Amino acid sequence: MELALALIQDITNVKLPSELTSPYQITNYEQSTFALIIRWIASIQFPPGLSLDVLKFIQHNHTENSDTDKVCIIGFDEMGISQQISYCPTQDQIFGPYKKVQVLSVRGLLSSWKYPVFFGFDTKMTEELILHVITTLHEYGLIVKGKFVQYF
Repeated sequence: MELALALIQDITNVKLPSELTSPYQITNYEQSTFALIIRWIASIQFPPGLSLDVLKFIQHNHTENSDTDKVCIIGFDEMGISQQISYCPTQDQIFGPYKKVQVLSVRGLLSSWKYPVFFGFDTKMTEELILHVITTLHEYGLIVKGKFVQYF
């Protein structure tokens, strides 16, 4: 919810009160804006693999600024997931059953941003995959300085 409200403020330049916790507390104009943004977010496709759409977003928002905004590290985490079959209507595809998901994210080292750029079901994080991601990040203008593994 906080992310959606932050997106509304960022995209529409509408200042929302900090105590706002529900879309029902927004005025009619802001509610229609909220609904539009929720539909837009739902339309974003993020299929398994490396997301070029996310990389384009990062390139647009973080590589045109200062050089410190381009410096990043990559992190990856493997998580156990429910072994169910699910249907994705936006991709018209059936997924599963899978045991684990591997997620690779990119985080600004000298600035405050973080985005998931890759995920794969039952995928091992190999050296080839990491090098492919790093090479692609460089192509999109990012400077990768290290990697980390997230343990929870």
